[in-house]
Amino acid sequence: MIRVFLVNKEAIPDSLNTFLISSDKIKLLEGFANADVLLIFEENRNRASLDRAKNTLVQNSKPVLVLCNRFEEPFSTNSILGGEFDDVLTLDSTNNQILWGLHAVAAGLKVLHDSKKNRADLHEAALLTPRELEILRLIADGEGNKSIAYVLGISEHTVKFHISSIFEKLSVFSRTEAVKEGITTGFISI
Repeated sequence: MIRVFLVNKEAIPDSLNTFLISSDKIKLLEGFANADVLLIFEENRNRASLDRAKNTLVQNSKPVLVLCNRFEEPFSTNSILGGEFDDVLTLDSTNNQILWGLHAVAAGLKVLHDSKKNRADLHEAALLTPRELEILRLIADGEGNKSIAYVLGISEHTVKFHISSIFEKLSVFSRTEAVKEGITTGFISI
């Protein structure tokens, strides 16, 4: 379960609020101290909205997902690469896409969107669990199964199980293809 603190929750549309409250995969918190992710809602994601969010960002070191009606692609990418945010999604994202974004940033990933791709296609990528995201990042770092098992404190058999699941979800057949797909879909930042 991902613990989420909503910033500017008064402005969040009712349909999104209903999803966040009713989801069994999300726990909304009253304060951001114990949150895994900060979810900031803004009408438009642009340079002016960054200034409004500065106070919130200065007060914490939590991963931040921005949800907005529309955004400026180059500015959002620069904000993500600069470490100000971890992902930016629009309101036309599906509930699964929002959940995917929350999982990704909670796992410590920066999510970059390929502006040449259709945003819906990008987010139709499989939803990897936080553990699968960790393992995919370790694979990208060149770690073998034994090393991954040692780092994560799990058995080598469990690592193989997770890798098999990653391959299936990403529709790939090798570690190299999994890393390539992870980079392409934004699971892994380089």
